[in-house]
Amino acid sequence: ATVNSVAGSVVSLVSSDATVDETRDLVLLDLREPEDFERCRVPLAVNYPAPRLNRDQFSPELQRCRRDPSKLLVVYHKDDASTAAIATLLVQKGWENVHVLSG
Repeated sequence: ATVNSVAGSVVSLVSSDATVDETRDLVLLDLREPEDFERCRVPLAVNYPAPRLNRDQFSPELQRCRRDPSKLLVVYHKDDASTAAIATLLVQKGWENVHVLSG
């Protein structure tokens, strides 16, 4: 995967033609509600609704992303503003490798 970002930025562009094997260090987090996730989702995404993050409820996989710099955490929500707000929250709580899937 190719990642274009500015040091210290929250919003980044991730572009890739990667296969599943090549994305083993990619964690794609869908921040929408479970009903929306079930209706339509990005392949390989894991559903983790944003309200859990607002209450400091972090999954083991999410904790591993904070400790392992080789993990690339990409988040998305129903709109860019919501996504950016959660990405900013994660950065404030210690995640350094947070990127936003936009569009």
